[in-house]
Amino acid sequence: MPNWEGFMIPTLRVLDDGIVRHWREFQPLVADAARLTETQKQEMLPSGSQVKYENRIGWAVSFLTNVGALSRPKRGHYTITDAGRQLISLFPGGVRERDIRRAPGWLRGVR
Repeated sequence: MPNWEGFMIPTLRVLDDGIVRHWREFQPLVADAARLTETQKQEMLPSGSQVKYENRIGWAVSFLTNVGALSRPKRGHYTITDAGRQLISLFPGGVRERDIRRAPGWLRGVR
């Protein structure tokens, strides 16, 4: 199972079609793009409160929104931005938070 950073590029790829989607709609698509097994898709957090992959995608979406790679036109709905498309181009094999923080300053919110 990837950590939250491992879900960033799959999330961007799923949203790369430009469609505004609710997070509940795109999380299973991201799980498929990340090639999770059925066992991984059912794995819960130790607290038992949430499916692990959904939690990790949530962290990835939060970070990507904060740096301007995703936009949130309305509550719970997301779409990719030009910055998100640039991340896919720059890091097609995957990206880490530190890579984005070192990327050119076009990403808003990066300190």
